[in-house]
Amino acid sequence: MDEPPLVDEAVLDELLATIGAEAVQAVFELFNGETSRLIETITTGGQPDATRRAAHSLKSSAGQIGAAALSAAAQRIEALAAAEGDFSREALALAGCAAETRAAIATHLARRPPNSGG
Repeated sequence: MDEPPLVDEAVLDELLATIGAEAVQAVFELFNGETSRLIETITTGGQPDATRRAAHSLKSSAGQIGAAALSAAAQRIEALAAAEGDFSREALALAGCAAETRAAIATHLARRPPNSGG
């Protein structure tokens, strides 16, 4: 199975067209804060149910902003946590994927004119 792209630019462009660049920038800032909190919950290796819930939230929010690889990584952790499996390797990779994703989205948004979109 092919790995998803780091950022699905079609999803991000659709969001830009729908709500505009300024609103997408605000969503991206919220996403960054929420992602940090969720990754901290996942990587601390606490209760499997708390990890599963955090991974599920990250999967959803990443998917909504076009962070396809991050969403897929969170989905794998969600499944492992639900089965009470070892997700430590995936959790370490998740933080790196999140950092790469943030940089890629920021670059994509920087290439857009400030008044682009809805």
